[in-house]
Amino acid sequence: MYNSMSLRFEKDVVYGVLFVPVPKEGVESSEAEFAEKVRRGDFDVREQCQTLQHQIVDADLLFDSEEDCRKFYLGKIAEG
Repeated sequence: MYNSMSLRFEKDVVYGVLFVPVPKEGVESSEAEFAEKVRRGDFDVREQCQTLQHQIVDADLLFDSEEDCRKFYLGKIAEG
């Protein structure tokens, strides 16, 4: 994971993967039961990881290697 505060790469151990329902933007909250909201499609599912040091983080912040992380961010810079 790249830490933009310290400007360095950090390693951690992932020991759990979570799939978390997150309310979709623009969908108004209602009094419906949670299960009904899921059936209606009021939620997106976000993949998150439980890590040893960084607690729960979005899965797209994690990379298999420092090299993969560098490629991703260098590609974003090149895109402009």
